[in-house]
Amino acid sequence: MPVPARRPEPPDRRRQRPALLALAGIAGLWLCALQGVALGQQAPDSPQQAAPEAASGTSAPDAEAPPAGGESATEAAGIPYTVAVTGQLTDSARSVFDEASELQRQIDRLPSDIGLLRRRAREDAQTLEQILKSEGFFNAEVEVEIRDQSRPVEVELKVDEGNIFVLAEADVKFVGSAAPPDLPEDILSIMGLHIGMPAVSSTLLASEGLLLDYLKNRGRPYARVVDRDARVILSEETMSLDYVVNPGPPITYGQVTIEGVEDVDPEYIRERVPWAVGQPYDASRVKRFRDDLAQSGLFSLVTAAPPRRPPEGTDEAPVNVKVEEAKPRSIGAGAFYSTTDGPGVRAFWEHRNLFGLGQSLRLAGEFSRVANSADATFRWPWFMAPRQTLALQAAYGEIDTEAYDVRGTRVYAGLEWPLWENWTQSIGISGELSRVESPEGRENVRLAGLPVRVTRDTSNDLLNPTTGSKLNLEMTPYFGESDTTLTFVRAMVDGTLYLPLDEARDFVLASRVQVGSIFGETRGSIPANKRFYLGGGGSLRGYKYQSVSPLNASDQPIGGKSMFAVTTEMRWRFLDDFGLVPFIDGGNAFNNIYPDFSEHLQWAAGLGFRYYTPIGPARLDLAFPLNRRSIDRSVEFYISLGQAF
Repeated sequence: MPVPARRPEPPDRRRQRPALLALAGIAGLWLCALQGVALGQQAPDSPQQAAPEAASGTSAPDAEAPPAGGESATEAAGIPYTVAVTGQLTDSARSVFDEASELQRQIDRLPSDIGLLRRRAREDAQTLEQILKSEGFFNAEVEVEIRDQSRPVEVELKVDEGNIFVLAEADVKFVGSAAPPDLPEDILSIMGLHIGMPAVSSTLLASEGLLLDYLKNRGRPYARVVDRDARVILSEETMSLDYVVNPGPPITYGQVTIEGVEDVDPEYIRERVPWAVGQPYDASRVKRFRDDLAQSGLFSLVTAAPPRRPPEGTDEAPVNVKVEEAKPRSIGAGAFYSTTDGPGVRAFWEHRNLFGLGQSLRLAGEFSRVANSADATFRWPWFMAPRQTLALQAAYGEIDTEAYDVRGTRVYAGLEWPLWENWTQSIGISGELSRVESPEGRENVRLAGLPVRVTRDTSNDLLNPTTGSKLNLEMTPYFGESDTTLTFVRAMVDGTLYLPLDEARDFVLASRVQVGSIFGETRGSIPANKRFYLGGGGSLRGYKYQSVSPLNASDQPIGGKSMFAVTTEMRWRFLDDFGLVPFIDGGNAFNNIYPDFSEHLQWAAGLGFRYYTPIGPARLDLAFPLNRRSIDRSVEFYISLGQAF
């Protein structure tokens, strides 16, 4: 059968086809480089020979010979055949060959005679040998056997990989008029190389990129590899390799020029420049600067680079920044449904460049049977310090659940800044004024909080993460009053892991663990809307919203002082746009300040269905409680956009 075409991938998920084609290209590059290679002392018993052919006792006719007189008219019109590759073959070599094979690609275009079939087979044998050499098997041989007495004709490629060659020596040599830079003793390690490693072309080519990165990050932005001298000794099964590099002249940063700004103030770009004129050129800083601009959402295109040619008469190179501004406003809406919460909609409007310096204003609202709310969020990036963001928020809403009814307002002001790579911290002050009704009575609550949050996020997508992890640590001390003076601390830890199980990321194991605790007050003194509850599509599927918690005598949820929840999903994507997600959720809320595992957890299992749209997966989850209580339904289902977590 022809090799099926794979679907195009989003930018964050590089699929197999581009990688395979890149590997095939690598093979070609290295074979060209090795054409003029000195083979050292070849052993008499190790000459490179063309792969022999066998054809069921018959000699191979010329590729263009006409069909023999004994062939049938059907065979003359087209000879059906099968293809098999036998012998040792690495998975990557097999994948590249499956993409490049003429026999497989043209299996539906039947050859008119056996000679044409043999020509395809010989071409595939040569292609497979080239692929194996690119993987370090320079003594590999591929034998072709065609059993033309079978119907369909059987074509077999018999592979003998031999041993993989290893790197015996590697060196960097500089050419050109510029003074060569000093390289550290561990430059091979920096390049990802070590003596004795397999001489795989993709690894050796990748090392060139690491070498150029090293030079470009240390004042040599015009460094380039001009040649490579590879020497293969077949009898010793080794390769020696010299990288020939023109380092270019040493360069420092010049002035920054900006093109393409219209509504964005050029100062927004200049204040993000992470270098000073006269400092040695560092390409990694330029990349980080470019990424910062691209991630702001203000630009649809960002480039930042020195001129193509080194400057004459000076060691300063200007950095030319070109941008195309994106539309600053956007609007969106979404819908969701569950058996417990009923239908609901969310909508937002956003302006990402309110005053020309990247300040954003977002207005959002949610309307459902359970909650009706509206909020406004203002963000000012690079507020008073690089990478520091001011966040202001005001919200008004009401929530009506079996656990409590709340109506009130909330305001927040805080600062956010990065700690380390992928780590962010925020600290702020909040105020809440609300009326809370619960099975325990009605109270007017006035609270001030000092929320502190630390997050780490290495996931690759907001709505459909397939790799990476998330960690969210929150702690908020509260001070205020209701019927009495209140002082308590609410803390929460939320960790998520996304583990791809195959190269294409069609199978992803996703797991989440949450732990929370409230200390400083008795459970009854804590406002009902600050206690812990589980249940619903966003926490513990299979149970009604907020129903997993301590219950009163009337089986109404009254909330806990601590909680524990765990969930695991196996996400399987198939047929390009569809997915199945078996999952299991468990958890409970407890009366004590720490989770009490002597009390049983509520468990649920289910099956989710996904349809992958350009903006994210549409989700339908069916969940069944495993230790069902009298207040629980036999099944719950949830519809929304995006994965469950």
